[in-house]
Amino acid sequence: MSVLFSTTKSLASTILAMVLDQQGVSYKIKVAEFWPEFAQNGKANISILNVVLHQAGLPYTDKTITRADVVDWKRMSKYFEEATPVGYPNLSLVTMRLPLGKFLVFLKVEHLNSSCFRFLIDQIVRRIDSKKRGVNDILKELTKIYDIPNLSIGLTSPQDNDRVATLQYPGDLQIEAEGRRDPEALRRWNAGNNEHHKRLYKTWPWISTEDYNSYENRALPMPSNMGVGNARSLAKFHSLLAERKILSDGFYKHFEQPVLEHEMDCVIGYEESKGYGFQFTKNPKDQWVFGHSGFGGQNVRVDMHNNLSYAYVCNGLKIADADLVEPWKRLVDKLYSLL
Repeated sequence: MSVLFSTTKSLASTILAMVLDQQGVSYKIKVAEFWPEFAQNGKANISILNVVLHQAGLPYTDKTITRADVVDWKRMSKYFEEATPVGYPNLSLVTMRLPLGKFLVFLKVEHLNSSCFRFLIDQIVRRIDSKKRGVNDILKELTKIYDIPNLSIGLTSPQDNDRVATLQYPGDLQIEAEGRRDPEALRRWNAGNNEHHKRLYKTWPWISTEDYNSYENRALPMPSNMGVGNARSLAKFHSLLAERKILSDGFYKHFEQPVLEHEMDCVIGYEESKGYGFQFTKNPKDQWVFGHSGFGGQNVRVDMHNNLSYAYVCNGLKIADADLVEPWKRLVDKLYSLL
């Protein structure tokens, strides 16, 4: 097994979709309608759709989040209730006007909510689910019902830590070699070194890349980045979507195409297509597929056109992301050549 990084976000987004579908709740509903305390500090008009499109304006705040906060969902509730959005919420749909002399400068900015994002999804799930369960509670039930071993958010037992591969950060020679083979991968790697990422790490100062090898951190139920599993378990979980097992027929229509296409994300520094908490990309047949990539090369995708789910997990971290990861590209090309 290995740490799944941001492919964990796809687990959380799947569970959110399932709960919304079961309870007949629209992505368009405002969060404050079922969580009134969330409306503080200018957040009254933020919808679930804003949240899953990274438009809530809450990628970070000036408050540091601690391990004690992470394991207590009520403390995380208070964190989000008291949070003030960075700039204006929904910045990628409502442009921000700044005076500059006699002119107005229009900024169109989208915020990647990073680790905060899926904690907010967890809070939403807890308030909509009929049993008031969190993301991790529902994941445990699904993995049991559908016999998906070796998949959890945070390690469930200290004994499992020895089964998790040690992460290896890319060295200078690897970075140089990967950059020569694919300059765009190197550009994206360097684009992450920006002010937004620095502020993110001020919010989460105890969880840099090297810290993922610590059991103290691996045990934390972080629905944004601390999934633990392997490629088989990650792909099998997403087969619940690919084989249309957990959502009503009508709800699957949400995932036929992205809501936002080729939108610049100011935190990661490049464009992405997004919808309902997932990244969207095209398969070799030029059809939309969805899922989420993760730091170092991790990736998972759902192809509802061909009833496929597939994943790649590695502990030897790469500089490339998403579809630029070389082993991932070979895997996908081979898979679709067999269809």
